[in-house]
Amino acid sequence: MIQESAGTVLRAGHEVATRASLDREQEMVERINRGLGHFEPLGGHGDFIASDRLRPEQKQVVQFLLDSRDFAVDLRGAAGTGKTATLQELHRSLREAGRRAIAVAPTMSAVEELHKVGFSTAMSLETTAQRSDARNFHEGQILEFHRPVKGADKNEALEVVGVRGNKIVARNGHGEEHEFTSKQAKCFDVYERREIEVSPNDRLLLTANRRESGFRATNGELVTASRVDKEGRIHLQDGGCY
Repeated sequence: MIQESAGTVLRAGHEVATRASLDREQEMVERINRGLGHFEPLGGHGDFIASDRLRPEQKQVVQFLLDSRDFAVDLRGAAGTGKTATLQELHRSLREAGRRAIAVAPTMSAVEELHKVGFSTAMSLETTAQRSDARNFHEGQILEFHRPVKGADKNEALEVVGVRGNKIVARNGHGEEHEFTSKQAKCFDVYERREIEVSPNDRLLLTANRRESGFRATNGELVTASRVDKEGRIHLQDGGCY
């Protein structure tokens, strides 16, 4: 409340931001606007023939990006629409044009997917160096493992309960606590817990593939919620539970 009174924190309904963050956002918008049409085409002046494995709309997207003369250009697509294959072809076109491409992703699991399709130097926005320092972790964070390690299976999620020395202490769904070292930082992604409101008949978009005993999720699949139980698990109309 004191920060709101001083004007350092701004509120609009349920949305909250700091004045400093809004100033940085405005600076980025202005910089992007100043760069509209001020550069050579991203793909140079040569002709690029996209692979026939792409759909026509994917080829159009690649050509649009290569023709861009802007400081920044944005590509958006829902899960499962073929963004990775499109980016892979864009990467090939940039190499042929003599451009250097650096790929970044929000999580280490996403980085690994980029590695599989040719982005060998892809890196996470949240660097391994940051995650390898136990002091950067705090109670309530969620560790989701994309590789099995001692104390956690692949696709298992554990909640951070504290830091002990240079080790992260996390609790699994059975209430068991395990310690993880800095060497295991590449094996998990870190998430902040956030509450969401889900009501019966809400449509949910799944954004990851998951296969395990009694559980199956497909990236890009739309599912319908039937109810939420006391433990916070979402039950689906098709009988699934998340």
